[in-house]
Amino acid sequence: MPQYNHVLLALDGNPGPGAGGAPRGRAEERPVTIGAGVGAGAESPGGLLGRLATSRSGRDAGAVYLVIGAESATVVLVADGRHRSVKRPKRKNVKHLELGAIFPAVAERLAGGPPLTDEELRATIAAAAPSRMTDG
Repeated sequence: MPQYNHVLLALDGNPGPGAGGAPRGRAEERPVTIGAGVGAGAESPGGLLGRLATSRSGRDAGAVYLVIGAESATVVLVADGRHRSVKRPKRKNVKHLELGAIFPAVAERLAGGPPLTDEELRATIAAAAPSRMTDG
């Protein structure tokens, strides 16, 4: 008789110990901080909101984004209004970004004002293009 090396699952759907755990959630299910601590320092997740950021690594190296949210102290959400919309931001590690000027009006809108649109995001990035990476 042939031998089979199958793992049987319990009837309740629990795979048991050592089977990997819960699947990774989608972006809508992750905890996201938007606007917490807008006036805080640049090291805090909220202090990064509204900052211009250039990708230093990855397939998008050199792309210019705006920080529109924070998942943790090291992971932020960035968007450019074209390839990455406000509704579908890219997760990016802070150490893979070169941070630039901050736009207080955008930070205030992200903190609790009316939602930011892709057109406004593109206009902000375009306005910052000549002085792209100066601290403000």
